[in-house]
Amino acid sequence: MMQCDVLVVGAGPAGASAALAAAKGGAHVILVDKRRSIGEPVQCAEWIPKLLSREVHIPNPVVVQEVSGMNTHFPDGTIHETKAPGLMIDRKEFDRMLVDRAMENGVTLLLETRAISRMKNTVILRQSPSNERMKIEPKIIIGADGPRSTVGKWIGSVNTIFVQGLQYTLPLVEPMDVTEVHFQNDIYGGYGWVFPKGETANVGIGIRVKRGSRSMPHLRTVLDNFATKLLKEGKVRFEKGSIQSVQAGLIPVGGPLPSQLDTILLAGDAAGHTNPITGAGITQAVTCGTMAGKTSARVIETDDHHYLLGYERKWRMLYGTLLDRAIRRRRFMESHWKDLNTIVPSCWPAFREYYHESNEGTDVSEDDTQKDQEDNFLKERELEYLGNGDLEEIIDQAHALRHETFGNRITFYHPGMINYMGRYGKYQAVSITGGECGLQCDHCQSKLLGPMIHAPTPESLVEKCRKLDEKGDIGCLLSGGSDQMGRLPWKRFIPAINEIKESTSLFLSAHSGIIDLETAQHLKEAGIDQALIDIIAEDDSIRQIYHADYTVKDIESSLHALTSAGIPIIPHIIVGLNEWRISGELKAIRMVEKLNPRPQAMVVVSFMPLPGTPMARDQPPGFRDIARILAAIRIRMPDMPLFLGCARDRGNAMIDTTAIQCGVNGIVLPSDSAISAAEKYDLDIKWKQTCCSVPFLSEDE
Repeated sequence: MMQCDVLVVGAGPAGASAALAAAKGGAHVILVDKRRSIGEPVQCAEWIPKLLSREVHIPNPVVVQEVSGMNTHFPDGTIHETKAPGLMIDRKEFDRMLVDRAMENGVTLLLETRAISRMKNTVILRQSPSNERMKIEPKIIIGADGPRSTVGKWIGSVNTIFVQGLQYTLPLVEPMDVTEVHFQNDIYGGYGWVFPKGETANVGIGIRVKRGSRSMPHLRTVLDNFATKLLKEGKVRFEKGSIQSVQAGLIPVGGPLPSQLDTILLAGDAAGHTNPITGAGITQAVTCGTMAGKTSARVIETDDHHYLLGYERKWRMLYGTLLDRAIRRRRFMESHWKDLNTIVPSCWPAFREYYHESNEGTDVSEDDTQKDQEDNFLKERELEYLGNGDLEEIIDQAHALRHETFGNRITFYHPGMINYMGRYGKYQAVSITGGECGLQCDHCQSKLLGPMIHAPTPESLVEKCRKLDEKGDIGCLLSGGSDQMGRLPWKRFIPAINEIKESTSLFLSAHSGIIDLETAQHLKEAGIDQALIDIIAEDDSIRQIYHADYTVKDIESSLHALTSAGIPIIPHIIVGLNEWRISGELKAIRMVEKLNPRPQAMVVVSFMPLPGTPMARDQPPGFRDIARILAAIRIRMPDMPLFLGCARDRGNAMIDTTAIQCGVNGIVLPSDSAISAAEKYDLDIKWKQTCCSVPFLSEDE
């Protein structure tokens, strides 16, 4: 009898990534695989998006060549060229690299070992060729054992819809720097491909397996015909003895499966994470495997199995929309296969029609409606690129737009509640609930209220604001804790705010929270100068982190209430609330850019792991994630004043200097590196002792 914290079944990209993440989190991990050698046999076209190399360090020996784009071939011979940066890899070496990293972090690897059955908490393993059996008692099981997952069968999650792939490695007539995808009527429910690897290419086809079939006996004939066609076009050599290798495999294309039951998680092909249209799955396998491993480690560390429930929500937040769209397109494609040449644009992600949600990508008849859909499509397509495209190119574009629109000025801000360079600023934060908050969000638990000036009664608010005015402060931010619906007790403080505006010269910002039109109008009448509001664009984040009873629609209603009342708004986008990857931040940008009238400015802040909170050990977002959101805002709204706010990993040189490259108008409490970077770019630096949400105030004011 063996024991471990986490048993990972399958040592492909999903399993190796899960094992590595779990081991890094402190878990004792055993990784088993039925194969004799990791990475063999290869069952992959071996292309990955270049973006994946930013998530996983891929050493040069694994990369065979880079490709710059993709050519999509229609049945009628038409060719559509698309920019699609990618890497052709040695899949065998890629898998071995991931497993080696897992073993370096303490993972135990058992090859030629199958998980054959499970009884309560015990898993039976069988080793080859001895046929010896052993028992193991894991606390958590991660199934990453491919399209026909044994672990998946244990929880009733089974792939049933497949594409059967068959691939030759053939010599190229001349090198290629693009991949090719060929749609042909005889390659039903799939496509042919040519993926270059230096002097050779992976040449293959994928055909939809009909219900009840386990193999495709005519597959080789179709592939031979495809290779012969490429030979006639002068692309490959295909004659006797030219085939260097043959690979075959099943690709699950039925969409995502339920991926968690009790103490079992599924990842990669076993969970249906493969894209149902393209068949691509390495990126999802690595990302979701890492999620499964991190989740498992958190459970082991805390002995709280409730964390397992969040695994599926987290990967669905990241890939749910992509996979759901792809499965809808697959169903549409298969039902309209006779019209293949016409439907390709609606069924392949290289085309804009693929992203239309109405009529499965078909055009609408009304000109005005069509124009609106075209505009929306272009915006959504650009936003998708900003979220996943080449970051360096995006930053360069953002930097150029900022210089063109705003010139060479940048402002550094020093608000009032933080000691910076030996002094405090002139813009304090005041909590009208003292240190109390009804939400107790996982990332804060009232700790952000601690450094604020506490004024829990209208009388104390008037008194403390008068003192701020007397000592020469410019203004203050009125904030505080929320109730379960995200609301602050503004109505009780309206008369006090009115008195402050009449008896002082303070500029007043309100961190509004969820607010209705009547309350917003009262705040406007009382003299509030502007409203700050956090934009959370995913209901799951509101529920899971804020534990609140409001929704994204309530935030949208609050935005409408504030603008209708005539209060200028400063939306704040929080990067990194979802610990796994950027998701809701891009949706938040979309929410903001639809506002009319437009916001006064925008501020980007980031999740900070605060000691003593449930998220204290979670990783804050990296500088690339923050840069991506800053650059996306600058590109989408080039003339919008944009600031890097105070709620972030302050002093992080990479965050600050990259923010300047992304074209921000200002930074709160800049690091020394930020100041140096501004000087390097010959920016005219201004300093203000206020919150960055009041960018139009001069120092004298």
